[in-house]
Amino acid sequence: MNKYIIFFLAALSLSACEEVRTVFSSAKDITASKGKALARVHDKVLYEKDLAGIMDLTVASEADSTLVKRYVNSWVRKELLLHEAEENMEMDEAELERKIEEYKFQLLAYAYEQKYVAENLDTLVTEEELEKYYGENEKEFVLKSNIVRGVFLKFPEETPNLDKLEQWMKDDGDASMAKIRSLALSYADFAYTNDDSWMELDELLFGTPFMKTTSDQLQMLKRKRFWKTEDGGYAYFFYIREYKIVDQVSPLEFVRDQVEAVILNRRKVRLSTNLSKDLYQKATINEDYEIFN
Repeated sequence: MNKYIIFFLAALSLSACEEVRTVFSSAKDITASKGKALARVHDKVLYEKDLAGIMDLTVASEADSTLVKRYVNSWVRKELLLHEAEENMEMDEAELERKIEEYKFQLLAYAYEQKYVAENLDTLVTEEELEKYYGENEKEFVLKSNIVRGVFLKFPEETPNLDKLEQWMKDDGDASMAKIRSLALSYADFAYTNDDSWMELDELLFGTPFMKTTSDQLQMLKRKRFWKTEDGGYAYFFYIREYKIVDQVSPLEFVRDQVEAVILNRRKVRLSTNLSKDLYQKATINEDYEIFN
């Protein structure tokens, strides 16, 4: 009888050892598959594999090493806070699950809407659409700063033919503009000759002898169109072809990008709204859902 007991105990011992070896082997396999352990907070461990898709651990540059350390430190802090919250807060599990599901919905739905909009958005905005929206919503485009369009030049004082610039700048012809651009290309320290485009006056005057208070700027704009002065070895020539002041309606050319962005954003909102409606209608037709009383 003792022989059977001894045999049974030996078999049981071998079985237990085998189970322990299996557990350790399994843990070793998990560790091997996840790579090197980077940090631990209580019973949670951060492995190299957990960083896949976040950063490339195969690149051993100093910058990447710093990035890994920063991420690991952030993970430790978050896990410590999470553990403390779990230990010291009583939370309704059902409510927590609802919040998790709601967050998951928002995350996935937003990502899908963005993808859907990107794939279906018509990005072509015609001139007619721009003019129509601008005409119907002029009050949205009231100026908050003075703007001008014209020719603006800065030359070293010794530049040849500066005495002819005033005449060329006041002449709106192509020949005169060609002479201005040729001179600017050879000698100008600063040149803005695209007189069809609008610019903010403050931006244009910054760092020049014309930098004045707002009231002085208005007086200058109303008094004359050609401005000339010399300072620090340079000659400045500004010719204002047209101007708009604060509280006037901005020209369409100045807010073209803004108007286009508004039109495109409205299209995006419509696509997102219609996506939800279309999915609901399709599901209704296909009887993909049921509402029980």
